[in-house]
Amino acid sequence: MMNTKMEMPMSRYAAKVLLGSLWMLLFPLFLFGQKKTVSGTVRDDKGTLLPGVTVTVKNDKTGAATNDQGRFTISVAPGATLVFTYIGFENIEVKVDNRTEYTVKLKEKIGNLSDVVVVGYATQSRKDLTGAVGSVNMNDFAKAPVKSFDEALAGRVAGVVVASADGQPGAVANITIRGSGSITQITPRCT
Repeated sequence: MMNTKMEMPMSRYAAKVLLGSLWMLLFPLFLFGQKKTVSGTVRDDKGTLLPGVTVTVKNDKTGAATNDQGRFTISVAPGATLVFTYIGFENIEVKVDNRTEYTVKLKEKIGNLSDVVVVGYATQSRKDLTGAVGSVNMNDFAKAPVKSFDEALAGRVAGVVVASADGQPGAVANITIRGSGSITQITPRCT
């Protein structure tokens, strides 16, 4: 009987030691594993708000994007790193500290080698494009003494023909890309 009384206190003591040790090992995980919500705005060098900037947590699958006012909200662990990416701008990394509001400024990339070109149904990097690419400067359109977009486009890009179907003023224009004899002719309609 004396043995039984001695074992009871020892097993309680062992359980307390085991639970205490387990708590000491897991406490840092509870402390650092908790996420917090941070938010902020993203601007360019000139102070213009940037919509559509991708905000991700480095080495994690968590991500968000800025809204039309350049604001983002994301849930992160303390000490994580936020990565901001946007086409035409340099990527920037920001370490998360005790703040909950961040203001980020992105710098424009210098150089055009990695421009993105919209090809009608997808986007491609300019360096990966094998066909011809024509560009029109929108500032030139403002200088042209014309009343519509299709009239301003006429004669500015090689391979693009702008013609009215019936020749009447104000009629819908046909814009033919690559010429009418081309196998891969594209004829969009302007309305």
